[in-house]
Amino acid sequence: MILQCMRLAVRAVCAGRVYGWTFALGVPLRCFHGNFLNCCASTCALWLYVCAYFARKPLVWLKTEHAYPAREALLLERRSLHDVLVGCGYISQEQLFSAREHMMEEADLSQYLVAAGMLTEEELLIALSVQSGVPSAQVNHRKVRPRVVRSLPAHVERRFGIVPFSVDSGRLLVATQRILSPDALSEINHYTRLRIEPQLVTRQDYEALRSVMYAQ
Repeated sequence: MILQCMRLAVRAVCAGRVYGWTFALGVPLRCFHGNFLNCCASTCALWLYVCAYFARKPLVWLKTEHAYPAREALLLERRSLHDVLVGCGYISQEQLFSAREHMMEEADLSQYLVAAGMLTEEELLIALSVQSGVPSAQVNHRKVRPRVVRSLPAHVERRFGIVPFSVDSGRLLVATQRILSPDALSEINHYTRLRIEPQLVTRQDYEALRSVMYAQ
């Protein structure tokens, strides 16, 4: 009983700090309600087991149905790169407005921030990964096997800006500096039986891998 009271007290304190003390006062009631639901679910599970045992029927897994959004829907709701940079704390709104005032109209804002020293390539890489959902990677070109780097034709690298660097569990990991469209990935898959998985890398890592691909 003492341990249970301590547990409820800790839960109330934590809930009160986040949601306020009015919400914290409901912790004992929610605890009782949760235990009651768990007891009903356990009783139901035992009943289903007994019925299946005597009826000699296989048990059926009662699984909650989940509906996940498609990739196309996620792309429509994707935040802009500039919002991600500000949200991650890499630049401030004031720096963003100042950069837009001083840069040329046709220039890319993210590349301008890197060139101006307001943003590092690593920070830009992380922001691109957060925005697109494409994972980022750090690649040591000295540990990459040349035959893996040359597993795709050179014209694929020149056209799509990708360089293979690893094979893992039926996947061909390719380094890139940009987000590939679904159509581009579908076309690249024609050159290999492995599933293409892009990984965002810095310009330095990409150029190092590219030098391995074109080395004599």
